[in-house]
Amino acid sequence: MCIGIVKDTCPPDDPSGVGELAQDAMTCGDQAGLVDPVRETGLLDAPERESLHAVAELAAWICGTPMAAVSLVQDQRQFFAGSIGLDVRETDRDSSFCAVAMETPDQPMLVPDALADERFAGMSLVVGDPHVRSYAGVPLIAPEGVALGAVCALGSTGMELSAGQVSALQNLASVAVELLQARREATRHVATLTEVSAAREVEAAAHEQFRTVFEHAPVGMSLVDLGGRFLRVNEAFATILGRPAEDLVGLGSWEVSVAEDAANDEAVARELQAGGRPVSLREKQYLRPDGTRVPALVTTSLVRPPGFGQPVLLNQVESVEQRGQRSRGCWSCSPSTTGSSASTPMVWSPPGTVARNACWGTQPGSCSVGDWTGSSRRNCWPRTPAGCGE
Repeated sequence: MCIGIVKDTCPPDDPSGVGELAQDAMTCGDQAGLVDPVRETGLLDAPERESLHAVAELAAWICGTPMAAVSLVQDQRQFFAGSIGLDVRETDRDSSFCAVAMETPDQPMLVPDALADERFAGMSLVVGDPHVRSYAGVPLIAPEGVALGAVCALGSTGMELSAGQVSALQNLASVAVELLQARREATRHVATLTEVSAAREVEAAAHEQFRTVFEHAPVGMSLVDLGGRFLRVNEAFATILGRPAEDLVGLGSWEVSVAEDAANDEAVARELQAGGRPVSLREKQYLRPDGTRVPALVTTSLVRPPGFGQPVLLNQVESVEQRGQRSRGCWSCSPSTTGSSASTPMVWSPPGTVARNACWGTQPGSCSVGDWTGSSRRNCWPRTPAGCGE
């Protein structure tokens, strides 16, 4: 299979619409003998698509990093079609980790320490803002074998991923390729369709892809309106709560949460609506029908998925028991701190993935509980997760 990177030889995008983008792409193909697949997506210099933003959010969640992106790479630059935690939409190619990752398109590229890697130590993203220290990326390969860019996660500290995390990132890259391919196929028809009809095709494809990712995600997923009621849940989330998925739709999230967490959910929703932060990562406890409390890790972001006219809250939920079962390591505390108000810095296995300060105690009051700040936090668990020793 021949792997190529199409050079950016076409004229700049016409801001008037997708139709002009398609015409430019076809003209470029006539001149160079090959249509530019990156330009054919119609995403260059366009507003961020919610579906690709959701892919970036999932990449950050999988790798436990504050930054992630879906990049499109051309001869002179890389453009972030969807991102989280980054203040820029593009960089020059010389500052692109993804461009290097595309040189080995059949495997992911993992950079545990960028400062120790001579290929990246001098990059502007490493020596300056946002001070990238680690990278994990999977190239996005179009059906014809052309590298379009990468799905990547960037850390501000060192990073080592488990085999399961790398596999999940590769699966996410496959979803991103399908989304980009749907965009390309829609753009090819713009010459004979109106701009409106082309946009409908694209959004329909994006909606189907979002639905597939949502329903088949290995972690719990829920869409909640700004009033706190469930609009859609997947089977993984229903299993965590021990309820049929259809019974959850229409319920208020406060009806399946402990009182103190329900109040915190409302505060998080207000802050996300106000633009205080792009995403909230926190711990909470859900209630099953028999009154059992289920500790869980929850990631919440304000999104507008395909098919939804208004912004909604997207929750990604993983029960502590599930995380403990699939982790290669367990939390531990020295005997001198267990059950006290002191806390001891801990690192979740594999080392460097997610750093936390943890304090085990018999009651939540024995630890100071806070929200995420970067990649570290303080946790207080009323009991040891399943699979870990006391």
